[in-house]
Formats: sequence, C-alpha cells, structure tokens
Amino acid sequence: MNKKLKIFLAVILVIILASFLIFKVVEYKNEKADELNYLYIEDFTKTEIDGKTILENKDIGLKFTVPQGWEAGSAYWANVSLVSPDFEPLRNDPTASPWPQKGCWIDLVFSINYAHAIDYEFINNLINLKGYLESYNEEGNRYEIIEVDGLKAVKDKDEGDYMSVRIPFKRNGIYSFETYLMGENKEGCLDEFNAFLNSVYIK
Repeated sequence: MNKKLKIFLAVILVIILASFLIFKVVEYKNEKADELNYLYIEDFTKTEIDGKTILENKDIGLKFTVPQGWEAGSAYWANVSLVSPDFEPLRNDPTASPWPQKGCWIDLVFSINYAHAIDYEFINNLINLKGYLESYNEEGNRYEIIEVDGLKAVKDKDEGDYMSVRIPFKRNGIYSFETYLMGENKEGCLDEFNAFLNSVYIK
C-alpha cells in the first residue's frame, strides 16, 4: 500500500469518526432538550428554609418559592402547577386547564424548540426588536415588558382572564409563568402571582 493511499484512507477514517461524534453530540442535545420539555415536579429539588418551600431545577437554572400553604404538583398542561389551599376548579376534569371557580392557580411551563406551542423567536422579538412590540399593541395594550429577577420578560394580558409572563432562556427556550384570574378573589390572586414572580431566581 503506497503512502498516498494510506493518507487517503486515514483522512476518510477521520471524517467518518468526526461525523459519528458530531451525530452523537447532536443526538444527545436533542434528547436532553426533549427531557427538559417534559420536566415534572419530581425533577425539582425541594428545600425548606424558614418555613418557606423552595423548588429548584439546576438543569434549567430556575428556582422559586411556593406561596405559603399552596400545593405543588405536575399537570397535563404544565411542568409544575401550584394551587392555593382553597382552590376549586370550574370544571371537574383532571385533563382540563385549571380555570378557578375559587382560589388561585399558577403554572410553570418550560419550553425548548417551540414545544408547548411557545415561540421563542416571537417572545425574543417582542423584547429586543425595535417596533415589534408596538406593532402588536396597535389595537390595545396586550403586551408589556417587565423584569423578573433582572431579566426582561413579556407580560401577556389576554383579553380574557388569562395572564402569562414569559422569559427567553439562552437561545431557544422559554420560561412561562401563567395564571387565570377568574375566581372569587381576582385581586388577591393577582397579588399572589406578582409575589411569586418576585421569588423567581434564574441563573
């Protein structure tokens, strides 16, 4: 076997190995993103400090405090669902969105690569692209830019009683904190939602 042929075969082997490694890295990243899209309450570390319950997931860099006395669990529609002690759903259907007849409710949905129908590019443009927010607010004042833990976020004040606060995460992810203000104590639930947002820590 002459020298040129040996070099050619060595180059081919390097290309094959490099392609295989790149494929494995991409596959791992996709699998990891898929896992993060379907986090459950069990994927959060629970810590009790001074009577407060703190949930944290280091993979997505998120930590928050559960409102005093509230229950935390997973749901069909969210990674983590928080409900007040007096919460009563409008519909007795465990697969339905938790519209409150009584009490308060807050959901956390974490999304990567447009999972859960949450569009990173749209939220990022509302925050960073000049004139983009104004163009969507021409017929009202639906979107508002606020800050959560020092990061810019989009507050979506839907025409109904739904409200969300969404924060872009790195390059293609979104933190979404959501609530429905339709129970008997809307103002109290809004205060709880705002207090919850103040407890959010993102790193």
